[in-house]
Amino acid sequence: MKYNHTIVINHSRGRVLELMMATEHMPKWQRGLTVVETLEGEPFTLNAKTRLVFDTGKKSLEMTETLIDMRLPDAYTAVYETDELWHRISNMFSELDGKTLWSTENEFVFSGFMRFLGPLMKKAFMKRTEYEMARFKEFVEDFDQIKEESPNSDEV
Repeated sequence: MKYNHTIVINHSRGRVLELMMATEHMPKWQRGLTVVETLEGEPFTLNAKTRLVFDTGKKSLEMTETLIDMRLPDAYTAVYETDELWHRISNMFSELDGKTLWSTENEFVFSGFMRFLGPLMKKAFMKRTEYEMARFKEFVEDFDQIKEESPNSDEV
């Protein structure tokens, strides 16, 4: 299953990438993310592996992220794996009049029970991607305001 999505973020590409690569901020914009644990390498370097755990409300979902292509500031590609899912996402970043055009190419390969269920859920996967990209856009665009309002603004 494949699909693409694009969103414009009202900040420079440098700022967008700075906040995207700050692993301490990932739970603030990725719904349900509770654990970000580096397994190999340094975060956001080629071949780095990270354990991600999401609380879905019903159960915990654990996946491994592997960065397979790094061409920052223009692009990077990551693979996310669980027992029944392989997801490659290529992220491309373009400057657009002081804003950032963030485009993704998503590819999913399913196994086990998800081999039958996954293709039926394409719209749900697409909506989740759109939702997470919109959350990140909101996080970036509101970051400075959030930092100013925080009583411990040095921690944001």
